[in-house]
Amino acid sequence: MRGLLLVFSVLSSILTHDAQAQLATVDPESIVPLPCKFDMETPAPDVPPEMARFHGAWVGTWHDDRHILVVERVKPDGHASVVFAQADSAFYNMNREWWRDQATIADGVLTMTGFRTFRYAFDGQDRLYLTAALKSGGVTSGILVRTDAARLAAGDRPIDWPWPGERAWIPHLSVRTPDGARPILLEATFYPPAGPDPAPLAIFTHGSDVGRNQLRTWSFSTEAHWLRDNGFAVLAVMRRGRGRSEGINGEEDFGRDHEGSLIDVSAGIAQAIEDLESAIAFYGRPEFQSPKSIGNPNAIPIQISADPNDAEVQEIGAFLRVLNALENIRSSINVAERGRTMASEADAHDLHRRKGERGQRQCEDCGTPDSVESPI
Repeated sequence: MRGLLLVFSVLSSILTHDAQAQLATVDPESIVPLPCKFDMETPAPDVPPEMARFHGAWVGTWHDDRHILVVERVKPDGHASVVFAQADSAFYNMNREWWRDQATIADGVLTMTGFRTFRYAFDGQDRLYLTAALKSGGVTSGILVRTDAARLAAGDRPIDWPWPGERAWIPHLSVRTPDGARPILLEATFYPPAGPDPAPLAIFTHGSDVGRNQLRTWSFSTEAHWLRDNGFAVLAVMRRGRGRSEGINGEEDFGRDHEGSLIDVSAGIAQAIEDLESAIAFYGRPEFQSPKSIGNPNAIPIQISADPNDAEVQEIGAFLRVLNALENIRSSINVAERGRTMASEADAHDLHRRKGERGQRQCEDCGTPDSVESPI
């Protein structure tokens, strides 16, 4: 019996050690595959500097998912050889993959065409602003920053991927952590005004989702850049329990029918209002004011009633129902548009042409699996 206990003890120790040695579960949406090596060529002296500056590796986000662009060659006539890579996206129904393609550089913009038209333009010394337009006219956007191509090829990935705006954490006015030690924090993305003068603040918040999409953080990059170009500062707020915001999702209290559609928001509307009130109050905090002040630092936070029978609250409730419907429509359109586009004859031919150069779940050059994240 002692022998059995000893064997069991040793076996348990081995299994425990192996379990501790295992890597933590990796979010599949954090993996961006790449070829095992890049065919980098330094731009020749006759390549115009405004074109040559695109050369190199870039990491960031596209429609809030991970994205990598590597510009391997730039020719004097503006033609460029690139590697395009993206992560899995459950929301947009896209798989992680990479492929080599051709792009053109003209008037300070690198352009790729295919199932979308991608345009990359400089938004600072080592920062690219990306817009991607569907043939139907829908536009998404993102941001990338320069990084080291050799380390990317070796498998390194950022721990914190570049984000379109400035990360902000908003202390809640009324909800505290379970131990009562501090207010819960709401995740937000801040876009400062483009100019030095005070600017009005536009506050964005999201619609309603179910399942995994509740953990998705929205930057509202496309909308924020348009507002910023038109004189606004922008604050995109994730309400409690959504994205990386702390607390319990108040939408769990919304009344829904058997299909999941909203039918009664009165139980949860007060919580949504409290979250927005917290964002409005945070806007006036002195520590939030940057050198490019977004308004009067002595501004008094706007107060909103939490009474579900209040006319203003009912209007906000109606707005949230519309926002939820639009969110569901947008999701359906994105999936349908991608399906129709990828099924077109032109894109089928394009995919066939790229077949030998595309990498998906495995690196085709050397047979190694996708790399997991490690610090850059």
